[in-house]
Amino acid sequence: MPRLTKEEEIARIKGIKEYERSFLEGKDGNIAGVDEVGRGPFAGPVVTCAAIFPKESELLYVNDSKKLSEKKRAELYPKLIENALSIGIGVVGPDRIDEINIREATFEAMKSAIRMLYDKDEKCALKKDKDAAVYEYKGSVIRVCNPEIVKLLEKVEKDYVKPDLLLADGFTIPELSIKQASMAKGDAKCYTIAGASIIAKVTRDLMMDEYDKLYPEFGFISNKGYGTKAHIEAIEEYGILPIHRMSFLKNIKNREEYNK
Repeated sequence: MPRLTKEEEIARIKGIKEYERSFLEGKDGNIAGVDEVGRGPFAGPVVTCAAIFPKESELLYVNDSKKLSEKKRAELYPKLIENALSIGIGVVGPDRIDEINIREATFEAMKSAIRMLYDKDEKCALKKDKDAAVYEYKGSVIRVCNPEIVKLLEKVEKDYVKPDLLLADGFTIPELSIKQASMAKGDAKCYTIAGASIIAKVTRDLMMDEYDKLYPEFGFISNKGYGTKAHIEAIEEYGILPIHRMSFLKNIKNREEYNK
């Protein structure tokens, strides 16, 4: 796909902004975009983001995170965080995924992220500790010493705005009283969903990079927990980790040994 000129990119951003504002049916209000990353990996949490951006926000190159390079996502991450009116981050670990299935775990993470937009009592599983974001799971602790993720958590803890409308990518989130709309490929069609997808993606990738330091044999810095050939071979050689999703490992050779 040919790269857009700057003028074409400006027009694209205006177009997806106009499309998402159309769901307000001429009314004024705050739109929250919601998206997830990590539904498919064998290891690590599912991470969701809910984000509200100002009506006038038109950052160039905001798009479905899967369509952007790692470098471009890293460039947009701090800009989106700074630009947002409110952000929530939902994190659900492998044990809960195994307990209730990935679809329900994703909804749980999304609902938590949405509540963080406006409810001070809803707490993020990522904790700010001085210069790091800290995540504890089954006795292991990772510290993400990245200044941008610290700014993200400061935003989560400080800025609260209740959305008038939720936009989600591909499905309706159950048990919510806030008006919502969903559409297929929403992370490419709607600015706020795209922004949320980038924030979720970079946040989870930073977490998996830290897990790579704990478990270097598994190559998490490159596969981010997905079931690559090298990852599967590492499981068969070194065993199953606490951050693996047992329900995803049905065909792994030593799964039964782990369960003894």
